[in-house]
Amino acid sequence: MASAERVVVVDTRTNLKVLKPSRKKVRRGDMFRMQLPDNTYLFGRVIGTPEDTDAPLIGPIYFIYIYSYRSTTGELPESGHLNPSALLIAPVFTNRLAWTDGVFETIWSATLTDDDKLNQHCFWTPNPDRYYDEFGNELAERSEPCALLGVTSYRTIDDRISKALGIPPFTERG
Repeated sequence: MASAERVVVVDTRTNLKVLKPSRKKVRRGDMFRMQLPDNTYLFGRVIGTPEDTDAPLIGPIYFIYIYSYRSTTGELPESGHLNPSALLIAPVFTNRLAWTDGVFETIWSATLTDDDKLNQHCFWTPNPDRYYDEFGNELAERSEPCALLGVTSYRTIDDRISKALGIPPFTERG
């Protein structure tokens, strides 16, 4: 009797395609890719993890960048394309679901240097209207790029990417 192949079906309800689900530990410096509806790829990088001793992230939260560089092959581009001056959206905090559901696929890991990070990160809270860095320290003023402070799901990341690229948002199919 032939063994049945295990099929994993993930309903992401996003424009981002499912690549390869993974339970592998996500590490600082990991480079990952995601695939858009037109089959091109975007890339991101893990800037902080819950295990980092120098970043007071609370809980299983990952601090990531998403870059503007698009590829038709999904191969990791030269490093000049993936630097802090080439971000598509403001940095975000997210959970592991993007990796476990296969929307983010880790493809490379390298040591993170100061040149790989923005000099200042900015997160905004609307009530009261204040700005903070990634460590929770209040900032005197806003700096760009600046994102709403909070943990962002990969569905919200997809919405931000889609808006930045002019891709119609995902709509539920009936």
